[in-house]
Amino acid sequence: YDSFMDTVRNKKTSKHVFQLGAVIYNSLLKQYSKYYCDFENGEFDFTSDVVAKFFTELCTYYPDYDSREPYGFMHPRRYDPEVNPELVGKEETAQFSSDLTLMTISAYNYYYYATSCSDFFDEWRAVPMPRLSEDVPATYVEAEFAIINPYSQNKEAALSVLEDIAENYMSVRGGQAKYSFLLEDKAAYSDDYHPDSQVFADFYDIAKEGFVFTYEIGSASIREDFSKGLISAEEALEELQRQVDIYLNE
Repeated sequence: YDSFMDTVRNKKTSKHVFQLGAVIYNSLLKQYSKYYCDFENGEFDFTSDVVAKFFTELCTYYPDYDSREPYGFMHPRRYDPEVNPELVGKEETAQFSSDLTLMTISAYNYYYYATSCSDFFDEWRAVPMPRLSEDVPATYVEAEFAIINPYSQNKEAALSVLEDIAENYMSVRGGQAKYSFLLEDKAAYSDDYHPDSQVFADFYDIAKEGFVFTYEIGSASIREDFSKGLISAEEALEELQRQVDIYLNE
């Protein structure tokens, strides 16, 4: 994380960094929750120096730079030519152009369907979200899954439905299956992606090596109040600690 922020804030280029501080913050918060806390035994501290550091860095916005993002980041919508005249005529590809962009944030399917940049599959690489420290072995990834209620009176029927979905996953899930990266055979994605490209391998490995976190820690309102100067960082983290305590003890 430190080297990532140093790269963003001290870049030796005029190229843009399209990043969302909230997305990186949420990823780090889940890393902290999984590897620094023990929710099962009620052990967690969201007022720690570790959280305070990335909270203040990623939730402090700079109006003179970008009123919606931390210093060094540019909101993806800022590639609108009305905001940046240099992007006139390039508004559809600026976010993905190697000439204009150093780093951007999005999902693989958005790149594939939204960009017409011919250099994307040859020049771009995908990297996972920054990790808090070397003690964090992987980054958070999202996954959709189903759970059978152990107290259900129809567990066998529920299991039958899930087995049918698993056996016919691509047809049942339709378009959403394109983005799942659940299939070991990469050739299965050839109709919608470029499975032989390096950037596809990057995304595939990120999904394969990442962790799924089942707890959902919400803090959007806390971040918003802090960014507006309504509460201090200390008050924000105390409120986060209080809300997590309530969440785990509901």
